[in-house]
Amino acid sequence: MDKMILWALLPFVFGTVAAQSNRHFFDSRTTTAAPHAVWKLWTDVPNWHVWDTGLQSATIDGPFQMGQTGTLVSDKGRKVRFTVIEYEENRAYAFAMKLPLGKMTIRRELKTGSGTEFRHEVLFSGFSGGLFGRLLGRDYREMLPKVTQEVARLAEGKG
Repeated sequence: MDKMILWALLPFVFGTVAAQSNRHFFDSRTTTAAPHAVWKLWTDVPNWHVWDTGLQSATIDGPFQMGQTGTLVSDKGRKVRFTVIEYEENRAYAFAMKLPLGKMTIRRELKTGSGTEFRHEVLFSGFSGGLFGRLLGRDYREMLPKVTQEVARLAEGKG
């Protein structure tokens, strides 16, 4: 089944409450910025820390594309490798980080209409997904609206 369809079905599979739990959560925002401005911020990995307060730094091992790997250093100094697992140019991508007995997936998606709508989603999955959702999810969930607000501000040229 197409990955885009699977992501779209997640709220229905897990239900409304679970879709906004510490294990699976998202924030959507509409901006006046052009879609390419948001996309440029999202794919400029070395500068993710500018708008993502949960990161000290990020690097990528080559061009931003399907299968590419990189490294994130969290605000607490935890270093973790990631792999781009979904990629649709100027529309959406997802990357995943292995956790003991599970993984954490970040998905970002753009939609256009009256303005540019973008969505940033976080999912802890696997056997340990619930545990990591409890350990990390609350902090990430609380920080996410600030992250999307900063992406909008920078994309609109207010940075």
